[in-house]
Amino acid sequence: MRHPNFIGAHWHQFGEQPTSGRFDGENLQNGFLDVCDTPYPETIAGIREVGYRLYEIRSKGKE
Repeated sequence: MRHPNFIGAHWHQFGEQPTSGRFDGENLQNGFLDVCDTPYPETIAGIREVGYRLYEIRSKGKE
């Protein structure tokens, strides 16, 4: 986030892929919620930490 070419952050997917996988068979945790719409606490905590500190970290990179 300190790199001058860094312009933002996003998360790949809000919800989880189906248990049976997607069309190419990929099946892994990459969403904020599991297949039962239950949040992954560790993922949410990590994203919040980045969100809370994003501008602080970015502004220090310009010094």
